[in-house]
Amino acid sequence: AGRVPISVQGLPHGVKVLRAVHGSRTDGAVFAVGDNGRVARMAGADWTVMDTGVDQTLYDVWVFSANDVYAVGENGTFLHFDGSNWTSIPTGGTARFTSIWGASPNDVWLVGWGPVMLRYRNGTLESALPAEVPAAFNAPNGISATALDDVWVVDNDSVLRSDGQSWTQYPLVLPTGKFLRSIWAIGDGSAYALGNGDSSSGENSALWLGLTRTVALPVKGAVAITGLGTDVYVLSDKRLFHYAHDPARLP
Repeated sequence: AGRVPISVQGLPHGVKVLRAVHGSRTDGAVFAVGDNGRVARMAGADWTVMDTGVDQTLYDVWVFSANDVYAVGENGTFLHFDGSNWTSIPTGGTARFTSIWGASPNDVWLVGWGPVMLRYRNGTLESALPAEVPAAFNAPNGISATALDDVWVVDNDSVLRSDGQSWTQYPLVLPTGKFLRSIWAIGDGSAYALGNGDSSSGENSALWLGLTRTVALPVKGAVAITGLGTDVYVLSDKRLFHYAHDPARLP
């Protein structure tokens, strides 16, 4: 799901901007989060607005089931929904949490500006920030993974990857003025990342980060990325792109 504002129409009064959406394969539950601490929940063909009890912008959400949902956002906001109520989980800081990934209901990862990388395991928060990170790694914008031995974190101009034992920096050099804002792990040791290009500039804004090479994809103005297995979906400001991931077919 994207981390940029998406104007929403057709929702009940109380939600103006949504910033991320996620759903569960377990029971089909779908939640979207946005400004002013608002959450929209899909029930059938309709959306209902939920009040989380906070007024902070929410940037990301992770859904295990309709009774087990996590959301993160501004000023250290970390929330959990148990099917009935939203509860704030203290993080001990005021970081802007930008992204969340759930390895399991008892193992949730949060990243945010600072830099901050936290792991919420069995009700306890602990730092997961690598001991040595690049000097420019100060504002993580996204986290994605397929397993605990394939975790990717993207900063403005840095990409870190964990194999479950240690963290390494992906060799990537971006043009001046460009930054990365989200990432989607594939599971074969590669990932797709989105930058800040726009359609009017004529510049590509989606990248495939392979094991030995990086490929710019012909996508202008990409704003959101998601996937299912080897199917990757990239939303631009004008169209939706679908990639059947196959490194052999990439230039």
